[in-house]
Amino acid sequence: MAATATGRPPFKERRDFMIEEGLHQTMVFKLSYGALDLKEETMLAVVWISLPNLSPNLFAKKSLLSIASTVEKPIVIDKATQFKSRPSTKVKVILGLMEKLPNRITLQFVDRKSGKLIELFQEIVYDNLPLYCNYCKHKGLDEDSCRLISKRNQNNKQIDDTIEVA
Repeated sequence: MAATATGRPPFKERRDFMIEEGLHQTMVFKLSYGALDLKEETMLAVVWISLPNLSPNLFAKKSLLSIASTVEKPIVIDKATQFKSRPSTKVKVILGLMEKLPNRITLQFVDRKSGKLIELFQEIVYDNLPLYCNYCKHKGLDEDSCRLISKRNQNNKQIDDTIEVA
């Protein structure tokens, strides 16, 4: 990468490198008129999924996107997968953090020689899946670490203590 006067690579090169290497966090906003609440973060996240031990004959783009669509909406296949330079595959998907995410899926295909239906189980690994608090509607924490829930519980405890004293 060529350096600028500050000694850093130009923004476009840094951005392209970060996107290729998956070193960025993306926020996805699904907007509709009147539905935007800036106090709540979206329940959608952009996440890489890995498909370990996937058969090499399923590395074609169409096959991978079809498999990834069983999880949620696929966006892109990483370059190492496209060039088959790694034995596992990675696909970037947009998924809902409140959805039940499968840990494995069933792949079905017909054997050309015997004509029999063959079923295989494919494991799915979610890379850096962000936490999401359904109470305060923010990413990066869950209900166990939510300050609003702990504050609510403290207020309820104070009310209970006041009622017991009276």
